[in-house]
Amino acid sequence: MAEAKNKSKVISFRLTEEQYKPFEELLNKSDKKASEFFRELFLSKQKDVNIIFNESKPVDYYNILRIVNKSGNNLNQLARSFNYAFKSGHISEDLYKKAINLLINIQVLLKNTLKDDS
Repeated sequence: MAEAKNKSKVISFRLTEEQYKPFEELLNKSDKKASEFFRELFLSKQKDVNIIFNESKPVDYYNILRIVNKSGNNLNQLARSFNYAFKSGHISEDLYKKAINLLINIQVLLKNTLKDDS
């Protein structure tokens, strides 16, 4: 009987229906659970994985990119709030234009941060 090993690391990813389709039939025909099936498949191909490191980008680039993307989402939420407030008459057109211009300036600064790092 195989020796039991403590599997403490979780690896998770999602596939589209189209990506999953080739594996579905094989999985259904096997007597294995999905985690066991994909573990064996993954580990059998592990030696063939070719990882290319992009040394032209600083280590913090991807962290900066994540922060800029989150900030962009927040800016969009603020813009929607300002649009709603203006259309419903809660703020004046002058205040609305100032707020939108500030958001545009922030967005430009964030984009320039990424361009400078790449």
